[in-house]
Amino acid sequence: MEQEAETGKKKKRSAFRKTADWASLIRNFATIVASFISVITLFILIRQNERTYQPDLVLSPAQGVFQVLYQDTIRQCEDVTLLMGLDSTHKTLALRITNLGLGAAKDIRISWDYDPHRLDDTVQLGNERIVTKAKYHDALNAIVFMNCMLKESLSENLDFCLPNNSEKEPTLTSFPLNFVRLWTNLFLRAKENPNLSNKQQLTGLTELLVTRYQDLTCTLTYQDINDRSYKKAYRVFVVPHFIDLKNNTLTLGIRLRDLSSPPKEVLQHQYSIYFTNSQFLESSVELK
Repeated sequence: MEQEAETGKKKKRSAFRKTADWASLIRNFATIVASFISVITLFILIRQNERTYQPDLVLSPAQGVFQVLYQDTIRQCEDVTLLMGLDSTHKTLALRITNLGLGAAKDIRISWDYDPHRLDDTVQLGNERIVTKAKYHDALNAIVFMNCMLKESLSENLDFCLPNNSEKEPTLTSFPLNFVRLWTNLFLRAKENPNLSNKQQLTGLTELLVTRYQDLTCTLTYQDINDRSYKKAYRVFVVPHFIDLKNNTLTLGIRLRDLSSPPKEVLQHQYSIYFTNSQFLESSVELK
């Protein structure tokens, strides 16, 4: 009897040990799973925090419109004048950089790119060959126009750009005025062509210059505080708002299309032409 009791006790102890071992394994497994879930959760929170506070730079025109005053006969640089305001002779054109993100952007580089040779010397507009009397000098990165030379940089570096709600002063970058000069010069030379003098032909000329002779792009590269890199690219259009042929004035503006995301809609731009005989014409063009 005692031997049977002892055997029963051993069996109970053995079963208890097995149960305890299984319970220990389950606890260890649950601990490992909980740790794994904690690590994943922490990783998700870190990434979410990084995305929440990442910078997001966007470009927009700093000025609504600007004016170009020109002489009847263009022979030198001074015969075409850029006027940034009705009561100002300030000859700089800029774009505004706005940080819509919650984190600061640093090491910002703004790069402009276009092919100036498409707008200099002679340009083929349909069946007409237009002499522009302007030449782009590759070695100097400058426009040689009659008796003057205009040179400018096509890149700019900024140290940082704070979020929009923290920025006291707007962050600005210079617009390449040589592109404006070349494009405007081509328009002024082309409009003097006797074969492009009537309303329909001038409207067609304007639409052609806006849609086909605008290859200006602006690229933004920058980093966040964790040194991750970002890049955005914009197609930039110089567009006419009001063409005053009677008073030798062009009222121009800047339109932008973000190339980093698919276009949501076609940009439709409207403009007006005031002719020397006081006739008025409104038209529009699609910016693609």
